[in-house]
Amino acid sequence: MYKDTLRDHLSKLWTNDYVLLTKFIAPLIFTNLVVDIGEQFLNRSVARSADAVNVLASFGLAYVFVKFFVGVLDEMKQVGLVLVQDKVAYRKVLLYSSFQGICVAIFLVLLAKTQIGVWAIKDLHETSTIVTELTRSAFLYLSVYPLIDLIAWYHGGILLQDHHGFIVGCASLADIIGQVIAIAVLLYTPLVCVNPIVVPILASYAGVVLRLVIILVAFFRTIFPKMRKEVVVPITIWKVTTFASPLMFTMTIQRISRPLVNLLVARLAPSKCAATEALAVLTATYPLGHIVYGWLNELRPIIPAFGQAGIDKSNRVISGAKMGIFSFVLTAVSALICFSTFWIPAVSISILEYVVGVSYKLALQSVIPLKMFAFLCFAVGIRAPLSGWLTLHKQTKLIAPSGAVRVATCLTLLFTLPYLGLSGASMGVLALVFSFFTESITVVVAASIYAFWVVCKARRSKLLRRNEIECSLVKDDIDKENNNDLSAIVTNHKNNLSD
Repeated sequence: MYKDTLRDHLSKLWTNDYVLLTKFIAPLIFTNLVVDIGEQFLNRSVARSADAVNVLASFGLAYVFVKFFVGVLDEMKQVGLVLVQDKVAYRKVLLYSSFQGICVAIFLVLLAKTQIGVWAIKDLHETSTIVTELTRSAFLYLSVYPLIDLIAWYHGGILLQDHHGFIVGCASLADIIGQVIAIAVLLYTPLVCVNPIVVPILASYAGVVLRLVIILVAFFRTIFPKMRKEVVVPITIWKVTTFASPLMFTMTIQRISRPLVNLLVARLAPSKCAATEALAVLTATYPLGHIVYGWLNELRPIIPAFGQAGIDKSNRVISGAKMGIFSFVLTAVSALICFSTFWIPAVSISILEYVVGVSYKLALQSVIPLKMFAFLCFAVGIRAPLSGWLTLHKQTKLIAPSGAVRVATCLTLLFTLPYLGLSGASMGVLALVFSFFTESITVVVAASIYAFWVVCKARRSKLLRRNEIECSLVKDDIDKENNNDLSAIVTNHKNNLSD
């Protein structure tokens, strides 16, 4: 009896709404935290080559450039999460996504084979001829990578719609494990000496192909058989474009914020030495700051995933209030980690010295920027769930202005703060923090406007229904009165005839 009661309690606890949300987001958060580890392995894989400096610089340029496109195209995950409900829509969006990936592949091939690449690498970045040629070859080798990654994330979004966050998280973790294993194998091959830049590229392909295979197997085993052949919700290429393009625009702005801050901080520094120190501080603090608040971005898919019944209409729908409480708790946890880590100088300096590996002097200069980074958890904790809510209601066009506001705020502060006596890394991080908050405020305003419009529309519909009911009642009364009058006339006429 006691065992049955305990089993019932555990069963109820396991199916609790907050436990379901935790099971969904935990693998995504874990994956978000370990992604940077895989990138570090990629960088270290070329460190043993004879020309390590040139190879590392070339791969870094090409990889960052390709990852920019990957980050923008990954927003197709939201299309799979929200718009795809049947097999017809699935095929249309798959063709649309493939077309985007092929266009990016063609562009990367053009960078590798034409003078456009020479201008973008050698002239714009002022690199040597060796680095330019190696980077162009890396563009050619990596040209198919965005297409594979895009197809993987598109199917991953459909899996998230059906609450398969664990599968998506495991696939992303397998990506990193595949990279590490591939590097461990390739380091003992002649490629390290013959063409070292191919080693991290092949490792990248090994990881992303493994992730794609896991996601496709899970999709065709669990989701595809449940999809209806007939059209559930009509979808067109124009609808997909108007839904995805605002998200891609916002992601583009987010991706260029950090390079923009680096560029202007270096340009506005009083000397080359100061510029170098500022960039070193930013390089040390960006990854560390992002680790403790970046995982809050995984709150975005929660509302679209649990705010609808899914493809087969059988998934549990969780109320917005509960998802809001869950988002608030995770934001509070992130804030606790941020302030306990970054606002205690002894802790932050120790992490910078012994974990990141910077000098004590550079660690001291990084204390104030890290304290500023601690506030970003609030901006991201507000922005992410509200963006997910607007995405669920297919109002992505209301998210787009936040990106423009963010870059405008960042530029304004970067050109204004030097007149107030600020410079260096502190100025860059302060501009970044304020731009994050203005972006979040813009999303709050957009969500409030849409919520107000929804409430007004609901009240108007209710009022119209009430008027229709009143009109029908009045019409019934009039019909009854007319019938009564007609009955009276007939009765009188019969009486007259009888008389």
